[in-house]
Amino acid sequence: MSLDLRIKARDIALKEKDGTTGAADFVLQHAGKYEPELLRRVAGHLDHLRVMEKKVPEWYENGKTLPYAGINMEQSSSELTARYKAGFVGGKNGLDLSGGLGVDSYFLSQKFEHFTHNEPDAGLSEVVRHNFEVLGARNVSFTCFEAEDYPWPGMQYNWVYLDPSRRDMANRKLVLPEDCLPDLPALRSRILEHAGAIMVKYSPMLDLKLAISRLETVNEVIILAEKNEVKELVFILREAGVADPPIRCVNLATSQPEFIFTHQEEKEAVPQYGLPLHYLYEPNAALLKAGAFTSVARRFDLLKMAPNSHLYTHETALPHFPGRIMAVKGVTNFDKNRLNDIVPGRQANIICRNFPLRPEEVRKKLQWKDGGDTYLYLTEDINRKKIAIVTKKAVG
Repeated sequence: MSLDLRIKARDIALKEKDGTTGAADFVLQHAGKYEPELLRRVAGHLDHLRVMEKKVPEWYENGKTLPYAGINMEQSSSELTARYKAGFVGGKNGLDLSGGLGVDSYFLSQKFEHFTHNEPDAGLSEVVRHNFEVLGARNVSFTCFEAEDYPWPGMQYNWVYLDPSRRDMANRKLVLPEDCLPDLPALRSRILEHAGAIMVKYSPMLDLKLAISRLETVNEVIILAEKNEVKELVFILREAGVADPPIRCVNLATSQPEFIFTHQEEKEAVPQYGLPLHYLYEPNAALLKAGAFTSVARRFDLLKMAPNSHLYTHETALPHFPGRIMAVKGVTNFDKNRLNDIVPGRQANIICRNFPLRPEEVRKKLQWKDGGDTYLYLTEDINRKKIAIVTKKAVG
Protein backbone atom coordinates (compact mmCIF):
# COMPACT_ATOMS: atom_id res chain seq x y z
CA MET A 1 0.00 0.00 0.00
CA SER A 2 1.31 3.45 -0.91
CA LEU A 3 2.38 5.96 1.71
CA ASP A 4 -0.25 8.34 0.36
CA LEU A 5 -3.09 5.97 1.39
CA ARG A 6 -1.45 5.35 4.77
CA ILE A 7 -1.20 9.10 5.36
CA LYS A 8 -4.83 9.63 4.30
CA ALA A 9 -5.94 6.93 6.76
CA ARG A 10 -3.82 8.54 9.49
CA ASP A 11 -5.34 11.97 8.93
CA ILE A 12 -8.89 10.59 9.10
CA ALA A 13 -8.04 8.63 12.25
CA LEU A 14 -6.62 11.73 13.93
CA LYS A 15 -9.83 13.64 13.22
CA GLU A 16 -12.01 10.79 14.45
CA LYS A 17 -10.05 9.53 17.48
CA ASP A 18 -11.87 11.71 20.02
CA GLY A 19 -15.35 11.04 18.62
CA THR A 20 -15.36 7.25 18.69
CA THR A 21 -14.97 4.57 21.34
CA GLY A 22 -12.60 2.52 19.20
CA ALA A 23 -11.85 0.92 15.86
CA ALA A 24 -14.89 -1.38 15.84
CA ASP A 25 -17.16 1.53 16.75
CA PHE A 26 -15.64 3.61 13.94
CA VAL A 27 -16.28 0.86 11.35
CA LEU A 28 -19.93 0.60 12.42
CA GLN A 29 -20.41 4.35 12.27
CA HIS A 30 -18.74 4.87 8.89
CA ALA A 31 -19.57 1.74 6.88
CA GLY A 32 -20.29 2.94 3.37
CA LYS A 33 -18.66 6.35 3.88
CA TYR A 34 -15.17 5.14 2.98
CA GLU A 35 -13.98 2.45 0.59
CA PRO A 36 -13.31 -0.87 2.42
CA GLU A 37 -9.50 -0.72 2.26
CA LEU A 38 -9.37 2.84 3.57
CA LEU A 39 -11.94 2.02 6.28
CA ARG A 40 -9.80 -0.93 7.39
CA ARG A 41 -6.68 1.20 7.48
CA VAL A 42 -8.36 3.94 9.51
CA ALA A 43 -9.57 1.34 12.01
CA GLY A 44 -6.04 -0.04 12.22
CA HIS A 45 -4.65 3.42 12.84
CA LEU A 46 -7.16 4.03 15.63
CA ASP A 47 -5.94 0.85 17.34
CA HIS A 48 -2.36 2.04 16.79
CA LEU A 49 -3.12 5.40 18.41
CA ARG A 50 -4.78 3.73 21.40
CA VAL A 51 -1.66 1.69 22.15
CA MET A 52 0.82 4.42 21.27
CA GLU A 53 -0.77 7.00 23.60
CA LYS A 54 0.37 5.01 26.61
CA LYS A 55 3.34 3.14 25.18
CA VAL A 56 5.20 5.77 23.13
CA PRO A 57 3.74 9.15 24.15
CA GLU A 58 6.34 11.16 22.21
CA TRP A 59 5.16 9.57 18.96
CA TYR A 60 1.52 9.98 19.94
CA GLU A 61 2.00 13.67 20.65
CA ASN A 62 3.76 14.12 17.30
CA GLY A 63 0.63 12.75 15.58
CA LYS A 64 2.25 12.09 12.19
CA THR A 65 3.71 8.60 12.56
CA LEU A 66 2.23 5.64 10.70
CA PRO A 67 1.51 2.04 11.77
CA TYR A 68 2.39 -1.00 9.70
CA ALA A 69 -0.07 -3.85 9.14
CA GLY A 70 1.02 -7.11 10.74
CA ILE A 71 3.41 -5.41 13.18
CA ASN A 72 1.81 -5.01 16.58
CA MET A 73 2.81 -1.90 18.53
CA GLU A 74 1.92 -3.79 21.72
CA GLN A 75 4.87 -6.15 21.10
CA SER A 76 7.41 -3.36 20.64
CA SER A 77 9.49 -1.70 23.32
CA SER A 78 7.87 1.11 25.25
CA GLU A 79 9.26 4.62 25.34
CA LEU A 80 10.29 4.06 28.96
CA THR A 81 12.30 0.90 28.26
CA ALA A 82 13.81 2.33 25.05
CA ARG A 83 14.94 5.51 26.79
CA TYR A 84 16.44 3.47 29.61
CA LYS A 85 18.44 1.27 27.23
CA ALA A 86 19.66 4.35 25.39
CA GLY A 87 21.40 5.40 28.59
CA PHE A 88 23.92 2.57 28.12
CA VAL A 89 25.00 3.28 24.55
CA GLY A 90 26.61 6.03 22.51
CA GLY A 91 29.41 6.94 20.15
CA LYS A 92 29.99 7.69 16.51
CA ASN A 93 28.14 4.78 14.83
CA GLY A 94 25.25 2.59 15.96
CA LEU A 95 23.21 -0.10 14.24
CA ASP A 96 19.87 -1.77 14.92
CA LEU A 97 20.24 -5.05 13.04
CA SER A 98 16.56 -6.04 13.43
CA GLY A 99 14.89 -2.66 13.28
CA GLY A 100 11.16 -3.45 13.22
CA LEU A 101 8.87 -0.47 13.95
CA GLY A 102 11.89 1.48 15.14
CA VAL A 103 10.91 2.48 18.67
CA ASP A 104 14.26 1.32 20.06
CA SER A 105 16.14 2.68 17.03
CA TYR A 106 14.58 6.11 17.46
CA PHE A 107 15.67 6.56 21.07
CA LEU A 108 19.02 4.79 20.64
CA SER A 109 19.87 6.96 17.61
CA GLN A 110 19.83 10.06 19.78
CA LYS A 111 23.06 8.82 21.41
CA PHE A 112 25.05 8.49 18.18
CA GLU A 113 26.44 10.76 15.48
CA HIS A 114 25.09 8.33 12.90
CA PHE A 115 22.70 5.40 13.27
CA THR A 116 21.49 2.68 10.88
CA HIS A 117 18.06 1.06 11.05
CA ASN A 118 18.20 -2.29 9.24
CA GLU A 119 14.90 -4.00 8.44
CA PRO A 120 14.58 -6.74 5.78
CA ASP A 121 10.92 -5.88 5.07
CA ALA A 122 11.22 -3.04 2.53
CA GLY A 123 7.65 -1.86 3.11
CA LEU A 124 8.18 -1.58 6.85
CA SER A 125 11.52 0.14 6.30
CA GLU A 126 9.76 2.75 4.13
CA VAL A 127 7.21 3.43 6.88
CA VAL A 128 9.93 3.74 9.53
CA ARG A 129 11.86 6.14 7.28
CA HIS A 130 8.72 8.30 7.01
CA ASN A 131 8.18 8.17 10.77
CA PHE A 132 11.75 9.21 11.55
CA GLU A 133 11.47 12.09 9.10
CA VAL A 134 8.33 13.48 10.75
CA LEU A 135 9.92 12.92 14.19
CA GLY A 136 13.01 14.87 13.15
CA ALA A 137 15.55 12.02 13.38
CA ARG A 138 18.00 13.26 10.75
CA ASN A 139 21.04 11.13 11.62
CA VAL A 140 19.52 7.76 10.64
CA SER A 141 20.01 5.79 7.43
CA PHE A 142 17.98 2.77 6.36
CA THR A 143 19.01 -0.62 4.96
CA CYS A 144 17.00 -3.73 4.05
CA PHE A 145 19.04 -6.88 4.64
CA GLU A 146 18.50 -10.11 6.51
CA ALA A 147 20.75 -9.94 9.58
CA GLU A 148 22.71 -12.96 8.37
CA ASP A 149 23.44 -11.20 5.04
CA TYR A 150 24.22 -7.74 6.40
CA PRO A 151 27.09 -6.26 4.29
CA TRP A 152 29.31 -5.02 7.08
CA PRO A 153 31.03 -1.82 5.94
CA GLY A 154 34.63 -0.92 6.64
CA MET A 155 33.70 1.33 9.55
CA GLN A 156 33.31 0.05 13.12
CA TYR A 157 30.09 0.33 15.10
CA ASN A 158 30.26 1.34 18.73
CA TRP A 159 27.08 -0.63 19.43
CA VAL A 160 24.87 -3.10 17.58
CA TYR A 161 21.34 -3.63 18.91
CA LEU A 162 19.08 -6.62 18.25
CA ASP A 163 15.51 -7.48 19.16
CA PRO A 164 15.18 -11.00 17.70
CA SER A 165 11.77 -12.22 16.60
CA ARG A 166 10.35 -14.62 19.16
CA ARG A 167 7.73 -16.29 16.95
CA ASP A 168 8.19 -18.83 14.18
CA MET A 169 6.34 -19.05 10.86
CA ALA A 170 3.43 -20.81 12.62
CA ASN A 171 3.23 -17.93 15.17
CA ARG A 172 4.46 -20.18 17.97
CA LYS A 173 6.44 -18.54 20.76
CA LEU A 174 10.19 -19.13 20.78
CA VAL A 175 12.31 -18.75 23.90
CA LEU A 176 15.85 -20.06 23.38
CA PRO A 177 18.29 -17.51 21.88
CA GLU A 178 19.31 -19.89 19.10
CA ASP A 179 15.67 -20.42 18.07
CA CYS A 180 14.91 -16.71 17.66
CA LEU A 181 15.62 -14.75 14.49
CA PRO A 182 18.23 -13.54 14.03
CA ASP A 183 20.14 -16.31 15.81
CA LEU A 184 22.55 -14.26 17.91
CA PRO A 185 24.63 -17.19 19.22
CA ALA A 186 25.45 -18.02 15.58
CA LEU A 187 26.12 -14.37 14.62
CA ARG A 188 27.83 -13.13 17.79
CA SER A 189 31.45 -13.58 16.71
CA ARG A 190 30.86 -12.02 13.30
CA ILE A 191 29.05 -9.00 14.76
CA LEU A 192 31.79 -8.41 17.32
CA GLU A 193 34.36 -8.23 14.51
CA HIS A 194 32.59 -5.01 13.51
CA ALA A 195 31.26 -3.69 16.82
CA GLY A 196 32.55 -2.79 20.24
CA ALA A 197 29.45 -4.14 21.99
CA ILE A 198 26.11 -5.82 21.40
CA MET A 199 22.86 -5.09 23.22
CA VAL A 200 20.13 -7.70 22.75
CA LYS A 201 16.57 -7.83 24.04
CA TYR A 202 14.80 -11.13 24.80
CA SER A 203 11.51 -12.33 26.24
CA PRO A 204 10.94 -12.31 30.02
CA MET A 205 10.30 -16.06 29.66
CA LEU A 206 13.99 -16.74 29.00
CA ASP A 207 16.00 -18.54 31.69
CA LEU A 208 18.83 -16.20 32.77
CA LYS A 209 21.52 -18.76 33.46
CA LEU A 210 20.76 -20.61 30.24
CA ALA A 211 20.91 -17.37 28.24
CA ILE A 212 24.24 -16.33 29.78
CA SER A 213 25.63 -19.73 28.85
CA ARG A 214 24.32 -19.67 25.26
CA LEU A 215 25.36 -16.07 24.56
CA GLU A 216 28.87 -16.80 25.92
CA THR A 217 30.41 -13.31 26.29
CA VAL A 218 27.83 -11.53 28.45
CA ASN A 219 29.12 -8.52 30.40
CA GLU A 220 25.89 -7.39 32.04
CA VAL A 221 22.25 -8.43 32.35
CA ILE A 222 19.39 -5.94 32.76
CA ILE A 223 15.95 -7.06 33.94
CA LEU A 224 13.53 -4.34 32.84
CA ALA A 225 10.16 -4.18 34.58
CA GLU A 226 7.60 -1.43 34.13
CA LYS A 227 5.16 -0.80 36.98
CA ASN A 228 6.16 -4.17 38.46
CA GLU A 229 5.65 -6.21 35.28
CA VAL A 230 8.79 -7.65 33.70
CA LYS A 231 8.92 -6.49 30.08
CA GLU A 232 12.40 -7.27 28.78
CA LEU A 233 15.59 -9.18 29.48
CA VAL A 234 18.53 -7.23 28.08
CA PHE A 235 22.06 -8.62 27.66
CA ILE A 236 25.22 -6.65 26.90
CA LEU A 237 27.92 -8.64 25.09
CA ARG A 238 31.51 -7.75 24.30
CA GLU A 239 34.39 -9.68 22.78
CA ALA A 240 35.43 -10.96 26.20
CA GLY A 241 32.78 -12.09 28.63
CA VAL A 242 32.54 -11.79 32.42
CA ALA A 243 32.52 -15.05 34.36
CA ASP A 244 29.78 -13.85 36.70
CA PRO A 245 28.12 -10.82 35.04
CA PRO A 246 26.26 -8.32 37.22
CA ILE A 247 22.47 -8.46 37.02
CA ARG A 248 20.71 -5.09 37.17
CA CYS A 249 17.08 -5.19 38.34
CA VAL A 250 15.05 -2.13 37.29
CA ASN A 251 11.41 -1.26 37.98
CA LEU A 252 10.56 1.69 35.73
CA ALA A 253 7.72 4.13 36.41
CA THR A 254 8.26 3.73 40.16
CA SER A 255 10.52 5.40 42.70
CA GLN A 256 12.13 2.08 43.61
CA PRO A 257 15.94 1.99 43.31
CA GLU A 258 17.85 -0.38 41.07
CA PHE A 259 19.28 -3.52 42.61
CA ILE A 260 22.51 -5.02 41.25
CA PHE A 261 23.83 -8.42 42.30
CA THR A 262 25.61 -11.47 40.90
CA HIS A 263 24.74 -15.15 40.89
CA GLN A 264 27.81 -15.80 43.03
CA GLU A 265 26.61 -13.31 45.64
CA GLU A 266 23.23 -15.06 45.69
CA LYS A 267 24.89 -18.47 46.02
CA GLU A 268 27.04 -17.36 48.96
CA ALA A 269 24.33 -15.43 50.83
CA VAL A 270 23.08 -17.20 53.95
CA PRO A 271 19.44 -16.41 54.82
CA GLN A 272 18.21 -15.56 58.29
CA TYR A 273 14.63 -16.53 59.17
CA GLY A 274 12.03 -15.06 61.47
CA LEU A 275 8.34 -14.68 62.20
CA PRO A 276 6.48 -11.61 60.89
CA LEU A 277 7.54 -8.36 62.58
CA HIS A 278 6.17 -4.83 62.11
CA TYR A 279 6.89 -4.61 58.38
CA LEU A 280 6.55 -7.04 55.48
CA TYR A 281 8.81 -6.69 52.42
CA GLU A 282 7.88 -7.97 48.96
CA PRO A 283 10.60 -7.65 46.26
CA ASN A 284 9.55 -6.24 42.91
CA ALA A 285 9.03 -8.41 39.84
CA ALA A 286 12.49 -7.70 38.41
CA LEU A 287 14.22 -9.09 41.52
CA LEU A 288 11.98 -12.14 41.56
CA LYS A 289 12.73 -12.84 37.89
CA ALA A 290 16.43 -12.39 38.54
CA GLY A 291 16.38 -14.84 41.47
CA ALA A 292 17.79 -12.37 44.01
CA PHE A 293 15.97 -14.17 46.83
CA THR A 294 18.66 -14.25 49.50
CA SER A 295 21.05 -11.51 48.42
CA VAL A 296 18.31 -8.88 48.74
CA ALA A 297 17.56 -10.11 52.26
CA ARG A 298 21.20 -9.93 53.31
CA ARG A 299 21.74 -6.54 51.65
CA PHE A 300 18.85 -5.01 53.65
CA ASP A 301 19.30 -7.15 56.78
CA LEU A 302 15.84 -8.67 56.40
CA LEU A 303 14.50 -11.90 57.86
CA LYS A 304 13.07 -14.38 55.39
CA MET A 305 9.67 -15.67 56.48
CA ALA A 306 10.07 -19.09 54.86
CA PRO A 307 12.51 -20.73 52.41
CA ASN A 308 10.24 -20.54 49.34
CA SER A 309 7.81 -17.69 49.97
CA HIS A 310 10.20 -14.82 49.04
CA LEU A 311 8.53 -12.56 51.59
CA TYR A 312 10.64 -10.81 54.22
CA THR A 313 10.21 -8.93 57.48
CA HIS A 314 11.90 -6.26 59.61
CA GLU A 315 11.15 -4.14 62.66
CA THR A 316 11.45 -0.87 60.75
CA ALA A 317 10.54 0.58 57.34
CA LEU A 318 13.59 0.83 55.06
CA PRO A 319 12.60 3.36 52.36
CA HIS A 320 15.18 2.32 49.74
CA PHE A 321 14.01 -1.27 49.38
CA PRO A 322 13.29 -2.28 45.73
CA GLY A 323 9.71 -3.42 46.21
CA ARG A 324 6.69 -3.02 48.44
CA ILE A 325 7.01 -2.18 52.11
CA MET A 326 3.87 -3.09 54.01
CA ALA A 327 2.90 -2.23 57.59
CA VAL A 328 1.68 -5.39 59.33
CA LYS A 329 -1.73 -4.87 60.96
CA GLY A 330 -2.39 -8.42 62.06
CA VAL A 331 -1.23 -12.03 61.75
CA THR A 332 -3.57 -14.99 62.15
CA ASN A 333 -4.40 -18.36 60.71
CA PHE A 334 -6.67 -18.62 57.69
CA ASP A 335 -9.94 -18.26 59.55
CA LYS A 336 -12.85 -16.39 57.98
CA ASN A 337 -14.30 -15.06 61.25
CA ARG A 338 -10.95 -13.94 62.57
CA LEU A 339 -10.08 -12.20 59.29
CA ASN A 340 -13.48 -10.48 59.21
CA ASP A 341 -12.68 -9.04 62.65
CA ILE A 342 -9.30 -7.72 61.48
CA VAL A 343 -10.63 -6.39 58.14
CA PRO A 344 -14.12 -5.00 58.88
CA GLY A 345 -14.67 -3.79 55.31
CA ARG A 346 -14.19 -7.31 53.93
CA GLN A 347 -12.20 -5.97 51.00
CA ALA A 348 -8.54 -6.60 50.21
CA ASN A 349 -5.91 -7.23 47.57
CA ILE A 350 -5.00 -10.91 48.03
CA ILE A 351 -1.50 -12.28 47.45
CA CYS A 352 -0.77 -16.01 47.82
CA ARG A 353 2.77 -17.34 48.26
CA ASN A 354 3.31 -20.98 49.15
CA PHE A 355 -0.41 -21.31 49.83
CA PRO A 356 -2.70 -24.06 48.53
CA LEU A 357 -5.44 -21.68 47.24
CA ARG A 358 -5.31 -19.12 44.46
CA PRO A 359 -6.35 -15.50 45.21
CA GLU A 360 -9.70 -15.90 43.42
CA GLU A 361 -10.44 -19.05 45.47
CA VAL A 362 -9.58 -17.22 48.69
CA ARG A 363 -11.82 -14.31 47.74
CA LYS A 364 -14.72 -16.65 47.02
CA LYS A 365 -14.20 -18.53 50.30
CA LEU A 366 -14.04 -15.31 52.34
CA GLN A 367 -16.78 -13.62 50.28
CA TRP A 368 -14.64 -10.49 50.11
CA LYS A 369 -14.44 -7.78 47.46
CA ASP A 370 -11.22 -7.11 45.55
CA GLY A 371 -9.14 -3.92 45.90
CA GLY A 372 -9.01 -1.27 48.58
CA ASP A 373 -6.00 -0.26 50.68
CA THR A 374 -5.66 -3.54 52.60
CA TYR A 375 -3.31 -6.27 51.32
CA LEU A 376 -3.81 -9.81 52.59
CA TYR A 377 -0.75 -12.06 52.25
CA LEU A 378 -1.41 -15.78 52.56
CA THR A 379 1.78 -17.76 53.02
CA GLU A 380 3.63 -20.01 55.47
CA ASP A 381 6.00 -19.17 58.31
CA ILE A 382 9.32 -20.71 59.33
CA ASN A 383 7.43 -23.49 61.11
CA ARG A 384 5.61 -24.35 57.85
CA LYS A 385 2.35 -23.14 59.36
CA LYS A 386 -0.08 -21.49 56.95
CA ILE A 387 -0.69 -17.90 58.03
CA ALA A 388 -2.60 -14.79 56.94
CA ILE A 389 -0.86 -11.40 57.23
CA VAL A 390 -3.04 -8.29 57.03
CA THR A 391 -1.08 -5.27 55.81
CA LYS A 392 -1.34 -1.76 54.43
CA LYS A 393 1.21 0.08 52.28
CA ALA A 394 3.93 1.86 54.22
CA VAL A 395 6.38 2.76 51.41
CA GLY A 396 6.58 1.89 47.68
